[in-house]
Amino acid sequence: MGGASGEAFSSTLVSTGMDPAHVLAREAIQNSVDAGQEIAEKVKVRFRSVTLTGASKAEFVAAAALHTIASRAKRLRLQEPNCLADLHDAKKPLHLLFVEDFNTTGLIGDPHDSKSKFYRFYLGKS
Repeated sequence: MGGASGEAFSSTLVSTGMDPAHVLAREAIQNSVDAGQEIAEKVKVRFRSVTLTGASKAEFVAAAALHTIASRAKRLRLQEPNCLADLHDAKKPLHLLFVEDFNTTGLIGDPHDSKSKFYRFYLGKS
């Protein structure tokens, strides 16, 4: 289906001159507010970090099919260092950041429909 390379997403975080963590937080919150439902409750955004090792890490890596991404890392032009090199080492921690939003519409829609929110997010289309 085409779409943006991994570099497109990481470039967004570093191109502003701001700390990438600040940009990520700002963009995540703004996107959630933009997708807010028209209800009385306000949008809520939660940032949650999790560190996995051992069997928990192996289960997550398998469920998320991270090995398939690792095999394409060079073609995706992901910034290094990243977690992909250590996926096989159960002792090396895998740090995850979850950005969860509530009272929003979410990334709804068919990934093959150019008008859906999911398609526009995933393939970087506006």
